[in-house]
Order: sequence, then C-alpha cells, then structure tokens
Amino acid sequence: MMKRIIVLLTFLLMSSMVSAAMLSEDAFTYYRFGVGPYFLTFAPDKAIYSQGETIIINYDLENRMGHPLAEAKVRLQVFYNHPTLGEQIIDEFFTEEGLYLADGAVRSAEYFYELPSTAPVGRYTIKAYVQSDDYFNLAGLSILAYGPPGAPAIQAEFSVEGTASSYVFIDKEGVLLNGAPYIFLGKIPIFDDVNDVVISVPIINQGAAKQVEVIGAVYRWDDSSADQYLFYHTKIESLSLTSEGKGTFTLPINGLEPGVYQVKVQADTGDEKVVLKMRFSIRGNEARIYYQGLTGFPLKRGESQKVFATYSASTDYSSSFGGKIAVKLEDENGRVLMEDASDVTFTSAPTGISSSFSPTEDISYAVLTVTLTRSDGKVLDEREVVYDLSAFEGVERSLSLDVEGSQMQPGDIVKYTIDYTAGDEPLEGSLILYLLGGDGSVHHYEPIELTGGEYPGTLVAPEKDGSYTLRVRDPEHKMVADKAVFVTREASVMDEREPAPVKGVSPFLMLALIAAVAIGILLVVKTKTSKD
Repeated sequence: MMKRIIVLLTFLLMSSMVSAAMLSEDAFTYYRFGVGPYFLTFAPDKAIYSQGETIIINYDLENRMGHPLAEAKVRLQVFYNHPTLGEQIIDEFFTEEGLYLADGAVRSAEYFYELPSTAPVGRYTIKAYVQSDDYFNLAGLSILAYGPPGAPAIQAEFSVEGTASSYVFIDKEGVLLNGAPYIFLGKIPIFDDVNDVVISVPIINQGAAKQVEVIGAVYRWDDSSADQYLFYHTKIESLSLTSEGKGTFTLPINGLEPGVYQVKVQADTGDEKVVLKMRFSIRGNEARIYYQGLTGFPLKRGESQKVFATYSASTDYSSSFGGKIAVKLEDENGRVLMEDASDVTFTSAPTGISSSFSPTEDISYAVLTVTLTRSDGKVLDEREVVYDLSAFEGVERSLSLDVEGSQMQPGDIVKYTIDYTAGDEPLEGSLILYLLGGDGSVHHYEPIELTGGEYPGTLVAPEKDGSYTLRVRDPEHKMVADKAVFVTREASVMDEREPAPVKGVSPFLMLALIAAVAIGILLVVKTKTSKD
C-alpha cells in the first residue's frame, strides 16, 4: 500500500512543472517599454480632411518583446492642437483588444474614424499606444495625455479644412486641484493624510450657445479598464454655455484610500466632445504590477521556460516596505502546473523577478497569475494573463478538410472532418463552412466553433447533379481549405459502394448459406460425373 502511495505522489509531482528559486532580474529585461511593441508603419490615409470625413488609420505592429505578447490592446487618442489652449483630446478608443502576437509576428490593421461635422479647423495629432491589457503601458504612456509628446510609441499629423465651427474646449491652465493650479507636465501631485480632493475644470464655448453634458469619472490608476472604475465617485452635470461663454465643472472626491488615481472629465454636446485627464496620488504602502508573462509559448515538454514579472511601490517616489510576490501557472482545468513565491521589499524603483521551470508535458493553454501581498496580508495587486495558442498571430497553422467519398447521389449524407493544428497542438477557432456550386453559388453555410483541433460534421448533398466545392475558412487568420465533391444520379456511383447486407441475416449465417450453396454445387457436379 505504501509503495502505491509513493508511486502516486511521484506521478503527481512529475505531472506538474517544478520551478527553481525565484531570481531577481533587471526590471526591463522583459518589460521592454517603448521598444518591444514596434509600429513599423502608422499613418492616416490622407494629410488633409474635410469636416465630417472618415479617416482611415493604417498601422503595422511588430512584437519585438523577445517573447509572446498576450492580451494586448492598441489605444489611439485624437488631439486637436488649439492655438492658445494647447492639446485637446477630442476622442480616444481602442482599435484592438485581446491581441496575441508571437515573438516577431506582425499585426496589420486599419481603423475607420469619423471626424465630427463641427470639427475645429486646424492641425491634429493621432497618438498610438500599446498596453498589456489593463496592467500597464508597453508602448507609450496613455496615462500622460498631454505634454511634448505625451510619451507615445508613435504619432502622425493631419489637418482639417472647412468653415468656422462651434465647439467646446477645456482651459487646462485654469484647472485646479484642491484650489491649486494643476501642472500637467512633470511628476503628479502627492498628498499626505488627505482623503478628500476637489477638482475644478473650466470649459470654454466657441460659437453659438449650447447645452453641454459633463461627466466626471474617477479610476484607480488609470482608465484603461472598467475594473479600475470607481463608479461611486461619478458626477454628471449639465452646463448651459452662452455664445463665447464659459462654465466650470466641479468634482468633489471624498473618502479616498492611499493609491494613485486618474480623473477623466468629458464634455459632450451630442455632436462633439472634449476630454481632460489628470492624475494624483495619496501616499501609502501600495504596490502595482507593471507587466508579467512567459518567455515562450506554447510550452513544450522538457524545454526550460521562465515566468517573469515587473512591479514597484506605486504611490510616491520614496516608499519602501516589505511583502511577498507569488506566481502561479494553471491549465484550462485549473490544475496547478507551477507556482513560486518570495519575500520582497517593495521600492519605488521598478523591480523584476523570474522563476524557471521545465514542463513535463506539452501545454497550449495556460493561465498565469501574479499576486503582490503586503506583510500584513493585504493583497495589493493581482493580475491574470491567459495564454491560448489558438489566439496567437504569427503561429504556423495548418487547416485541412477531409470528405468521406468524393462522389455521392443527391440527398446523401456528406461526412467531413476538419483538422486545425499548430504543429502537433490542437487549435480552437471560429470557422465558416461552405458548400459552393460550380458557379460560386452557396448551397450550404454554417458557422463552426471548433475546439480540440478536430470537428466531424455532416451535411445533405444537393438535389442537383454537378461538381461542388466544400470549403472551410478561418476569416481571422485568412486560411482556407477546399475539397471537391461530385453529385450524380448515375448507377455507376452506386456500383462503387459496398453491397448492403441482407436485413435480418447475421454475418455468421450468411457465411453458412454461402458454404451450403457451395456444397450443393459440388454435389450436383459429383452426381453428374458419376452418371457419365
């Protein structure tokens, strides 16, 4: 019995991924800020637009992180360069979310943005940023919206021509934080023993009188994720602005805990909007994860890999306190593949760690969780990244389609099998199956959610004779597999099929009947020979 227990424990240990001790790393070994995600190209389709025209923004983004990039986002901000008030954010949006890029892979994309019909005439700037989901910025700091140049990875300019427009702007020089002018350049304001703040934002109207809805929203750290939104601090107010008039939006924020906060104020007239962003901190022993990941994926049996993370104390530039960092890797069923932890000292300087492990099996889906805990047990930050081989661009994929029999009669059941893999690893995907006629007409259309790399399916053959093509497509990765199918009523097709068994007669009885017939023939032949 004891021997069986030891064998079982040995199996459980070997079926996991055992890591070495957690090691300190340079914070920017893997967190390659500003140089890892690289825009090969980034530009609008024209240099000059008219008011209300649609801009086509094209870019090619390459992963130069040195490892797979999972759950990334691409964020764009559109700025109007006001001649006296400076940069004004007139819009921002994520062009892509849930972006997976293998190391060295390139993502080509285009985004359509419609300028407001009342867009101010003048010069504009588009700034692009890459973020690791809601964790941190990888290329450009979208949390620093203003200043030359606001730390974007890349930017492009264009102009808008047209008639004089009626618009609202924000007077950034008049913005107050607890009664003092807010400085958009440089280090963010830090408060000691302060739980309440008041923000005052002047809004200037250019043109005809208008009604403006103003929304003030507060986020912990930044506004890149809904998870950070502190909805109970939201304030909505409607301002009536006279022609060439001015109004003030005031946002009181009470009962704040230590941490870094971002305030987003948006003024919206229905036809256009303008956005203000500002940040401040309340000092305390808090920490935040910048970035985390795996050095390689998919995981291959026996090939050494690393889990890594970058983090720091987050509320000021001098705090230092004790705590712990823990990493855990699980499969899609929640089975723990590896885990490691270490006591650390959180400082304001970014710190990196890594933990090596050797997979004892191939893994194509994994969930990496990193947790920062203070010495008193409080969880300061916890982040999760999903690694799904099926989602990665830059992975060598194979899509194939097999049909059971290439010839059939009208109304027959067509049996087919789809295989979708990356090497030996099964892939998932949102596929589309078509049955096309010789003239390109669609006789069958079926969306397929493929899991596990294989999909067996059936469809009914068309009633009309002819040559057909069964086609499966992965639209996201632009992959296609075809198989020819021929439908005919001719008997020659039936001759190629195996003879149907006689109903109610077992194979054993059939053999007996055949044997009896054979014996009968022999008896007849023998009798005839005897008479002769």
